[in-house]
Amino acid sequence: MEGRKINVIDKIRKEGIYCSTEPEVIKEKSSDLTYMSPLIKIKEEEPICIAFPKNEEEVVKLVEIAIEEHVPLIPRGAGKNNIGGVLPLKKGIIVETEKLYEIKDEGEEITLGSGVKIIDVYNKLRVYPSTYKDGVTVGGNYEGGCGGIGAFRFGRVWYQATEVDMVNPKGKLTRLKGGDVLIAAHAEGTTGIITKLKMLTYNEGKIKSKIILFDTLEKAIDFVSTLYDEALPVYHVTLRSPEASKLTNVMPFSKWNLLIAYPDFLDFDGINGSELWNRRDTFYGGLIKTFYDKNPNTTFYITFDVYIDELYKFLDRINYKEYVTEFEFIQGKLVHPFFINEEKSKIDYLNNLLSTYQVFRFDLHSITINNRLRPEHLQKIKTYKRMYDKEDLFNPGKIV
Repeated sequence: MEGRKINVIDKIRKEGIYCSTEPEVIKEKSSDLTYMSPLIKIKEEEPICIAFPKNEEEVVKLVEIAIEEHVPLIPRGAGKNNIGGVLPLKKGIIVETEKLYEIKDEGEEITLGSGVKIIDVYNKLRVYPSTYKDGVTVGGNYEGGCGGIGAFRFGRVWYQATEVDMVNPKGKLTRLKGGDVLIAAHAEGTTGIITKLKMLTYNEGKIKSKIILFDTLEKAIDFVSTLYDEALPVYHVTLRSPEASKLTNVMPFSKWNLLIAYPDFLDFDGINGSELWNRRDTFYGGLIKTFYDKNPNTTFYITFDVYIDELYKFLDRINYKEYVTEFEFIQGKLVHPFFINEEKSKIDYLNNLLSTYQVFRFDLHSITINNRLRPEHLQKIKTYKRMYDKEDLFNPGKIV
C-alpha cells in the first residue's frame, strides 16, 4: 500500500495539483462535525493526501488518477456536515474544493463555484442553511444539506439549482439539468464532484420579521396551516418551544414562539423579530450545537419529515416540556421537527411513537444517505452510481 500511496501522490504532483500530506492538514481536512451524534460509529481510514484542485481540469485529472490507481475520492466542502459525509471509510484522496471559486450574478440566477462560502452570497440565495455563518460552502451544502432559511417559500436547497456541473466517476465533466440535478443533491459526492452550480436567486427586497406567541402548540400549528392555505409569499417560518428559546437565550419566551420572515410589502401583527432573525444561525443545526456545547456527552436528537395534517394526529402524545423542540416549515405543508434530549430513552420513545404514523425518516445518525431521501430521489442517485461507479470509488460506503 505504501508504494501505491507514493505513486498516487507523485502522479498528482506531476499534474501540478497541490497535494498535502502534512499530518495537521490530514487531520483537519478529514474530519467534520460528526461528534455531535453519539450514535454514529465509524471506523475511519487516514487519507493518502488532501488535494486542492484550482479548476475543473484539475478535478478531471484527479479522477483519472483515481481510476488508474483504483483509489477512492472523497469531496470536501467546509467540513460542517454532522453526518460523517467527509469522513473517509477507505484510504483515498480527499478533494478539497475551496479553490473552486466563481461568482457570476445573472439576475434571476447566480453561477457559483462549489468552493464559494455561503456567508459571501446568502443574501442572493433563495434557500441557505441556518449554519451559513460557519463557513459552509455552496457545493458542500448542496451535496450534504437539505432545508434551512427560506424553505417555507421555496422548498429544500436541492430544488434551487437549475444546473449542476460535476466531474462524474468516469472522469467526464457533466452538466445536470432539470430533474437530473437531484443526482447530485444530498448525494455526498457519491455520484460526482461538484465544480459549480447555477442557483435561483431571491429578488424580493428587504426581509422583515415578527414573532407571534401562542399558549399551545396546537394553536401555533393552526396558524401556520392557515399561512400555507392562504399561500402568501412568506419567506421563512420557524416555531420554537419555550425550552428552545431559553436554551439559545436569544429572545427567550415562556410560550411557543413563531418567527415569521417576509418581504416588506407584507405585514403581520406581533413582536419585532429582528433580533432573532439576525441570530437565525441558532436554528436547527445551530440549536443542536448549542445543546451539545452544554451537554457534550449526552446530546440525543431526532428529526423527520411529516405533513402538517399527519402531525396533528400525534401532537398530544408528546410531553414537550421533556424536550428542546423546534419546527422547520417547508414548502408544500411539510414539517421538519427537531427534538433534543440528554436521555436516549426519550428519543427512543419518539422513534417508537413515530412508527405508527406516516412520517418520512431523516436519519441524522446514519453514515449512509439511504434513510434521509425519498425513494424517487434515492433511485436517481443509486441508478447513476451503479451506471458510472461500479468500483464505488466516489465516497465509498455512504450509500447502500
